[in-house]
Amino acid sequence: MSPKGRPEGEHRSAQREGSPVSPKGRPEGEHRSAQREGTPVSPPRKAPPVPCPRCGSPRTTLLSQFGSTACKALYRCDACREPFDYFKPH
Repeated sequence: MSPKGRPEGEHRSAQREGSPVSPKGRPEGEHRSAQREGTPVSPPRKAPPVPCPRCGSPRTTLLSQFGSTACKALYRCDACREPFDYFKPH
């Protein structure tokens, strides 16, 4: 017997028996209201291009959503290849 009083090799399951649980912790079949049948869901908005502060090119790439602080994003210009911080709008 193990110190917890169970026979050796017997382990307790972390999940209760009964209704299955989704990976997000909700019982199966329970969804957010936006996922209900017939409810329209709009696509995510695309942010306008962030111009390079050095050369002014609109061709930039987001490297990280968080730069040196949480209120900045880190971008790189595809034209001059310089990285730069961009202050996020509220």
